[in-house]
Amino acid sequence: CQVVTSTGKGARLRDLAALLDVIRGLYEQLSEAIDAKMAALRIADLAGMNAWQEKEQAIAKRVEERLGFRRQLMERLGPEIGVSPREARGMTMSNLLTRVPQSERGPLVDAVHALRGVVFKAAQANRRLGAASRELLHHIQWVLSSVRPKDDAPNAYSQQGMRQTAGGAVLMETVA
Repeated sequence: CQVVTSTGKGARLRDLAALLDVIRGLYEQLSEAIDAKMAALRIADLAGMNAWQEKEQAIAKRVEERLGFRRQLMERLGPEIGVSPREARGMTMSNLLTRVPQSERGPLVDAVHALRGVVFKAAQANRRLGAASRELLHHIQWVLSSVRPKDDAPNAYSQQGMRQTAGGAVLMETVA
């Protein structure tokens, strides 16, 4: 799939704005996948979490491919804005905008602004999911440590809900 077909700085800037819009759409899909995975986590739907994880990975792969196209397009744009292709490849959109005349920035500014908002939303959703996953893992580890026998003195719960040693009563056996 080749994205870069235009020649000239103006056409390449339009191509870049269009590419950023494609990336924005992918980040919107990524955010939706993360939200759906969180919903599956809330109801302990392991199959749903796995399915959304696969979709999330496929979208992330597509984002990475498009970011590669962006780097290629930036390389081609570099000499037209007065920088080496190598320098242009790693240039941020903010730096690029400082090198583009005001009259040519419009669509690119809009695309950059929209993309930043969606990336921020996806990052927030991912942080929430990570926090929920860590909390769930911590809870599961606590529950399992509560019922696992230690030194021939297994744990039990008192009437107040506190963990205590239950003199010889085995709460859970593991069969290998």
